[in-house]
Parts: sequence; structure tokens; C-alpha cells
Amino acid sequence: AYPHPHTTLRALALAAGQAATRTITWRQGSKATKHNPNADMRSQFLALRVRPANRHIRRAADGALPECWLLIQWPPDSAEPTR
Repeated sequence: AYPHPHTTLRALALAAGQAATRTITWRQGSKATKHNPNADMRSQFLALRVRPANRHIRRAADGALPECWLLIQWPPDSAEPTR
């Protein structure tokens, strides 16, 4: 048993808050605009360490679930995360 109850991905993102996001540019697109002359494809993201809980996930010898990165997109003009 883990010391924390399970939670939703939405709740994890909202608990971290939009202030914890960072701007990530992953490539340049093909449509430059006045406000984006380099056609940068970018958005705001959160990166959180989580332990996904599922009966099919292999546990460590001590019974612990493995940690992994959860990436959450939260555009600056959105009240909540979108993906």
C-alpha cells in the first residue's frame, strides 16, 4: 500500500498549477505570422514524476511501482491543461 491515495491526472496538474509550466519549442513550422515570424511550434508544459498504478505494471522487488515522467500541455490562454 502507498501512503497517498490515487488521484486523477487533472488533479495532479491543477495541484502543480499553471505557474509551474515552462515554454517548450519543439520545432519550427511552415506558417510564419506577424506574432511568430519564425513559425516556432511552442506551448507551455508541466513535467511531473508519477507512479502509474495498474495491475499489469511490473513492480520492483520491494513492491514499489516504477516512476515515470508525465508531460502535460497547458497553453497560456487556457484555464486548465488541455492534453
